[in-house]
Amino acid sequence: MVKFTWFLFALLWPLSQSCADEKSLMVDALTAQAYAYEGEGIAFSEYSKQKGLGSVDLVNAGMAVELAEMYVTHVYGKACVEKERPFYVTDKDRYWRIEGYLPSDKSGGVFLIEIDKENGRVMTLSHGK
Repeated sequence: MVKFTWFLFALLWPLSQSCADEKSLMVDALTAQAYAYEGEGIAFSEYSKQKGLGSVDLVNAGMAVELAEMYVTHVYGKACVEKERPFYVTDKDRYWRIEGYLPSDKSGGVFLIEIDKENGRVMTLSHGK
């Protein structure tokens, strides 16, 4: 019985370690997102300063609308985006303002999103009733 227990232990021990390694790799993969490229060992914030990755520069309305669609879909769902087309797009000084469209014969609200032109950050995201 003791031999069988040791045999079973010897057989299962490597399997348990490989599972443990997989878990640690998953954790490493999750924490690695703080790094732009692991081989360089540069934190993402430093990488973006050196390589210019941090700047987005939303230069036209098309780019702003695509980004707005992603944000609004994530928060309010694809149906919201589809039923509120076409969008009103306003070029403000430092940001894009994109609003959903609601026909005059319908009641309800539309989404409103303001996106910073320099970095793509959402400044405002709301939906009327």
